Amino acid sequence: KADLWRMILLWEYGGLYVDIDAIPTGITPQMILPHDDAFFITDFDNTTSFHFIAASPRHPIIFLTLQHAISNLISNARDTLGINPVRFTGPVALRTGALMFIRLTDKKGVLPHDIILPPGEYSGPRGRKIRILESTGPHAASWVEREAMGPGRKEKLYKAQSMTHFTNANKNKTGISCIGAMLKHIDESYY
Repeated sequence: KADLWRMILLWEYGGLYVDIDAIPTGITPQMILPHDDAFFITDFDNTTSFHFIAASPRHPIIFLTLQHAISNLISNARDTLGINPVRFTGPVALRTGALMFIRLTDKKGVLPHDIILPPGEYSGPRGRKIRILESTGPHAASWVEREAMGPGRKEKLYKAQSMTHFTNANKNKTGISCIGAMLKHIDESYY
C-alpha cells in the first residue's frame, strides 16, 4: 500500500520522496538541475532507487510504474498474501516503469527487457526526461545515508503508527487475501 501511495502522490503533486530512515546527506539542491524532470540515484544493485525519488507532477515514469504495479496486483488478486512488494509494487516496478518510459521513444529497439539502466540522462515521450545519478562505488554512502535512524528506531516508529514492514507482513497469515478480508467486512447492501 505504501508503494502505491508514494507513487500516487508523486504523480499528482510531484516532489521529493525519501524513505523515513534515509537522509540525503550528499544531494544538494544544486545537483537537481532545472531541466531534470525526474531524478533518481542508483541503489545497491545498480537499479533505480526506490528510497529516493524526485519527479515533476504527472511524470510518465511515475504513471508507467503505477500502471505496472496495479497490473501486477490485479493479475495476482486471488493470492495477495504471496505478493512480494519489492517485485510487484516497489523497486522492480519502478525499473519496469523506467524501461517502458524509454521504450516509448526508443525507435531502434535496443533495450532488452532485463536491462539495468546505467546512470545518465534519458529522454521519453513528449520531451520528458529522467536523470539517474550513480550512487554505487566510491559514492555509495555519500548521496543518501540508509538506515540513518539506527537499529530499532524504525521498528518503534512503525509500531507507534500501527504499521507493519512488508518483511513481517506474512507472519500472522490468516489464509485470507487482502482484498478478501476487505470484502468480508463490506455489507452486501452497501454496493
